[in-house]
Amino acid sequence: MDHFLIDKTIAAAPSIIGFILLNGWRYWQFRQRLDAVLLGTWLSLGAVLGLYFLYYLLGITPRLWAQGIWFSENDVLHLGLIAWMVYIGWIVLPQVQDLTNRHH
Repeated sequence: MDHFLIDKTIAAAPSIIGFILLNGWRYWQFRQRLDAVLLGTWLSLGAVLGLYFLYYLLGITPRLWAQGIWFSENDVLHLGLIAWMVYIGWIVLPQVQDLTNRHH
């Protein structure tokens, strides 16, 4: 496993958890759709990272490679991140609105 990725994931974990807590609290308080879809963004990122580590810990890559199937934990990560970015583009982006420019 790539130790660089482990270090970066551990470094990012507090921020991801913080965003989950922030958007979860905001959704609970205000019931705004944007907070719900942002909460989904952070939870799905956590799920992608969790699947990456689970795939690695279960030792699936060596078993597949022994059978000539070239699919690793990095492929799980990359496919998961592609799905995550599609979610952001299709679900989150339509909810984002720019504030009008106000001059006082």
